[in-house]
Amino acid sequence: MDPDFAPEQLAFIAGDLPMRAALCPPGRLEDSRALFGAALPLLVIGEAGSEGGEPGAPLSAGPEAPACVLYTSGTTGTPKGVVLPHRAITAMALCQPAIAMGPGDVCLHAATIACDGALHEIMVPLLSGAAVAVVEAATASLDIVAEAITRHGVTVTPWYAGLHHLMIEHRIEAFATVRLSVAGGDVMSAPLAARLLERWPGIRLVNAYGPTETCVQSLVHEVTPEDARAGAIPLGHALPLEEALLLGDDLQPVAEGETGQLAIAGAKVALGYHERPEKTAQVFIPDPRPGHAGLVYLTGDLARRRPDGLYDFAGRADRQVKLAGRRVEIDGVEHVLRDLPGVADAVVELVKTPAA
Repeated sequence: MDPDFAPEQLAFIAGDLPMRAALCPPGRLEDSRALFGAALPLLVIGEAGSEGGEPGAPLSAGPEAPACVLYTSGTTGTPKGVVLPHRAITAMALCQPAIAMGPGDVCLHAATIACDGALHEIMVPLLSGAAVAVVEAATASLDIVAEAITRHGVTVTPWYAGLHHLMIEHRIEAFATVRLSVAGGDVMSAPLAARLLERWPGIRLVNAYGPTETCVQSLVHEVTPEDARAGAIPLGHALPLEEALLLGDDLQPVAEGETGQLAIAGAKVALGYHERPEKTAQVFIPDPRPGHAGLVYLTGDLARRRPDGLYDFAGRADRQVKLAGRRVEIDGVEHVLRDLPGVADAVVELVKTPAA
């Protein structure tokens, strides 16, 4: 949980999960006690485990056991807890050669620990024998992040697309030590991708696609100068242990060449939403393909499949948009506006300026 999140969001999460203890930094002890109440044990970072005693039995969990819960927004802004199993984390860290790390790599960790991107920034390097360069500033400017990349000799940079674009525009020299730059969470700017590849031709630039419900990344594409010149960068192809399929309004596979809702199947599909059976049933559905078992996740994104097997983004099936890497439900914003005194009706649209 990010202590800088909105107080009402933190209070909701604290009441939504059956927590047995909380780990908190020394400077947040009073805030944590106010949030969790007097009954919940608090373990202070730097003090936890310092009382000695015999070590407990080692923990173990099967692949279907929950590994973590990450909260995302709902239609009216109510958070939903995405329950990710151990199989999803291990598949992300150990079975994705296109974005793999290893001993000798240093991975940038600049995102809040409470977002799905932090899994890529922490779990993947540590499970792969790589190091993590932590940006400790609560609010990290471009200069602070760029300085951390240079000081630690960072070789892998996972980004949300917005921060990636800003770094290319304003601190492109910070990529000097980077061999692999992975950006996702929104549409990648082709002109800025071209600028990065021209300045640092030896870098591998990967466009990554995947919601929290499929453990961060499900499709990837290594961007080439030709992609950048074409003006539109594809979502890519499905990673190992995952499958992408396009479904129509009837939730059946569409014919070859048609646009459909993108659905993801495979090892990284979440277990569902914590204590939200109706919401879970709406978007985690049985695989509709004959001979296939398990669940697929309905992303709400529309896509087309190219003859070469790559997928292109074709908009949303609903009115959800991405703003600064966060999901925003336009219907929910309109609903809140209509409840304001003196407001009879409201219409909300996302307006974007042309990419630089």
